[in-house]
Amino acid sequence: MEGSDLARIRKSVGLTQTDVAQRWGCSQSLVARLEGAPISSVTIRSLQSYITALGGACCLRVDIGDRAVEINLSRPTTRP
Repeated sequence: MEGSDLARIRKSVGLTQTDVAQRWGCSQSLVARLEGAPISSVTIRSLQSYITALGGACCLRVDIGDRAVEINLSRPTTRP
């Protein structure tokens, strides 16, 4: 996945960068920078916020050996 893939996903759901920025509570220029950045430089928090603004859910898959664990990042977490 690359930053340009984020723009393709955004366009497929019919949103502009300005729409995403308003939903996310950030500037349109931040959305543009995120979409233009190498995905390896995007923080998980930024990706989560971006995907949530698109109306989606963000899940992180961790593979260790023959085990895979998925972590739902869009679900609010509670601390003990």
